Amino acid sequence: MYNCAVYIDRNFLDAKYPNKPTDGDSFYTHGFGSLYARKFKEFNLNIRVECWKCDPRIKKIVEKEISGVLHRVFPSYNFSVFGQYSPEIIKFFKKYAAERKGVVYNISSFDHMLFYSLALKMKAVPLAVQNHGESPAGYRITSRGILAKIYWKLMKQIETNCFKNTDLIYLLDKRLQQWLPKNCNKSIIVVNTTGVDENVFVPMDRHEAKLSLGLDPMKKHLLYVGKLDQIKRPDILIDVYNKLKLLHPDIELILAGNSKDDVFFEKAKTSGAIMRGTILQSELYKWLSAANVYVLPKLDQSIPFGGIGMLSVQALFCNTPIAGSTVAAFPEADRSQVGIATETNEELTFALLKLLYKNSNAQNLRELASKYYSWSHIAATTHKDYNLIAKKYSAN
Repeated sequence: MYNCAVYIDRNFLDAKYPNKPTDGDSFYTHGFGSLYARKFKEFNLNIRVECWKCDPRIKKIVEKEISGVLHRVFPSYNFSVFGQYSPEIIKFFKKYAAERKGVVYNISSFDHMLFYSLALKMKAVPLAVQNHGESPAGYRITSRGILAKIYWKLMKQIETNCFKNTDLIYLLDKRLQQWLPKNCNKSIIVVNTTGVDENVFVPMDRHEAKLSLGLDPMKKHLLYVGKLDQIKRPDILIDVYNKLKLLHPDIELILAGNSKDDVFFEKAKTSGAIMRGTILQSELYKWLSAANVYVLPKLDQSIPFGGIGMLSVQALFCNTPIAGSTVAAFPEADRSQVGIATETNEELTFALLKLLYKNSNAQNLRELASKYYSWSHIAATTHKDYNLIAKKYSAN
């Protein structure tokens, strides 16, 4: 029913992202839009795939084919927190849509000007949007100050008009659905997230992994990877660990990916946790394999719909069970087999003790994770979804 998929995204302007015009292929490929496009192409070779991105640092449209995907980057204007606006991409889309039929469009996230400006004009084409943890205006109205409420009420109307033209919505967390505009009940809503490269996250024997990293193989290790800030609430894990270690001295906490500037760095250091800075992606599987439990305690109220978290999924691919509030985002049919969902400090304490001392069957975790999060699975189900929404327009 369709013969082409176009993924639409924008380049982030933060200096920490390797996507400057001088960064070679990274200028085109860095970000979710290109990642999804290239992985989709890998498993759907008969479909033409393009990735369109916006960037205010360039003056003309540039193109490059990478991994079978034609990447196009369009000049844009940047309006700070409001996002990027590109007259060039709108003009190009109008011409492209008029000349090509059988194209499905997928916009990365729905809380920025690129989505608003394009979705309003996509009335007669199959349109999907991939949520990446952002909250819709309906939710933000409930959790902001007076001026913010006024702003998000205005944005809610714009968002509602955009979703009128949206045929397929991919969410990270099913709970977000209740906050979407009412007209979204006409859209197909699917819980879907970024896939994991099974060739990168290959499990090691836990004992051998501990030895290779200089860890005591007789200890039981809890692992958290990320900044020590409010976003993933590592302070909850540190508090729980401080109590656990008093009665269970064989438990050690590993905090990786942190820096001295992090909010909870001193709190973590005082706890006696094993502190590790940046871990190379190529080495991450060793740490995930060595851990007895991977913990993502709880997402901050500002990003409650972030899904299970990719590090949690990567841990499962390394046969390591998971604990924390985000476990609730794992598909319900197999959730009880991969870990324990928690909300409070007491629940997390109980979950960690159970997983550390009573959980003996963790060898099928990789299989369960692959069932939902392998790129081959995601690409196959996405292809079916695209066919479904394309049918609506095939007669035109």
